[in-house]
Amino acid sequence: MANADSNWITVAPPSETDIQDWLAAQIGEQLGIESDDIELHTPFHTYGLQSVQAMAIAGLGKQRFGLEISPLTLWNCPNIASLSQYIAKELALNENESFEI
Repeated sequence: MANADSNWITVAPPSETDIQDWLAAQIGEQLGIESDDIELHTPFHTYGLQSVQAMAIAGLGKQRFGLEISPLTLWNCPNIASLSQYIAKELALNENESFEI
């Protein structure tokens, strides 16, 4: 949203729901299943998600959200609900970043 007094634009981070939808789509694409069939609280390993696939998703997450996600984070956040909450919190820390046009 633009401020009428300046040329600064503040970009709001994506919502936790947006992150959950994105994660479900990425997992579905990696595993060849519909994202609607992926439950938020089901552990990633239940779907057969391998570490290589998880790291590919983490790499795409870095491109999408600008956030480095370590393998340890994926271990500590083993499902979409917990990982999306972590990502949303990390992005909120950077919420005050503005870009001048």
